[in-house]
Amino acid sequence: MVDTISRELFRNFWLGHNPSWFDNMPHSQSYPRYNLVDNDTGFKLEIAVPGWSKKELEVVLKDNELRISGSKSNKGEDSYLHQGLSQKSFDRRFVLNSDLEVKSVKLENGMLDIEMVQTAGNRTVLDIQ
Repeated sequence: MVDTISRELFRNFWLGHNPSWFDNMPHSQSYPRYNLVDNDTGFKLEIAVPGWSKKELEVVLKDNELRISGSKSNKGEDSYLHQGLSQKSFDRRFVLNSDLEVKSVKLENGMLDIEMVQTAGNRTVLDIQ
């Protein structure tokens, strides 16, 4: 009993949430993990996709929505004793500002890097009256 209580307290303290809320949270919102880096020319979106190939990933920009999706075909070739790398399908969407333009998309060493640059676009400075 004490062990169960201490595990729940530890989990609440370190994770900072209600365990029942966490267990019911849709995990598709947090997978795959990503970083958004601000650099001199714009932004870089770094998405961790270890074990994924270019054929299994799709990056689509439509209007201002950047959609990154991945789908693996499970051929059942391997039998895992432990599978720590997720192979579940995912669909992440990001709404971009109208002044951002996707410059490049690269997959290297398990990281999908999407470079975006800020353009003048249709930015208008208005006079304050």
